[in-house]
Amino acid sequence: MDQYTVQSSGVSLQKDPPAPLEKGAEPTGAQILAAIESSRQAMQTQIAAIAVDVNLLRADLRVVAERSVATEKQVTCLQSEMDTLKALVAILEANMHKLEARVEDAEGTVRRCYLRIVSFPKGVEGANVEAFLEDWIGKTLPVAPLSAVFVVERAHRALAAPPPPGAPPQMIIVKVLNYRDQAQTWRSYL
Repeated sequence: MDQYTVQSSGVSLQKDPPAPLEKGAEPTGAQILAAIESSRQAMQTQIAAIAVDVNLLRADLRVVAERSVATEKQVTCLQSEMDTLKALVAILEANMHKLEARVEDAEGTVRRCYLRIVSFPKGVEGANVEAFLEDWIGKTLPVAPLSAVFVVERAHRALAAPPPPGAPPQMIIVKVLNYRDQAQTWRSYL
């Protein structure tokens, strides 16, 4: 009969397991114990392989967890930077709208500060355009009281290409020193 020893982990086989049974034969107790032991060893081998795979998966999961924590930190930093940039863009847009309004106001003021006089033939004004226009406005447009010192600050022909023959001459652009005089001149013309 085969020898078996009992250990703390169970039964261990000292000899090789017996050959498979013939058809219709009853297994002996030793054969049953050998088959059980063989199954147990095969299961332990498979469990050990599974344990190695589980340990590898745990290591991979640790790496993935570390990467996801790092990614979450980066996303959080990017979100806070994006919020900061959104606030900065909002401030810059507000400033841009204020500056656009100021530019529009300045352009309107500049347009209002200048008189445009059309239909003076070229050369009529002579060498001193300002003196010619002061005299012409005083004589031609009888305006309600102008200031005591009515001064044309600047005057020049419009900076454009010369008109073709038969077209009206270039306009003269005039800046009057006193805005009230300019407004009175404008009103009397209308």
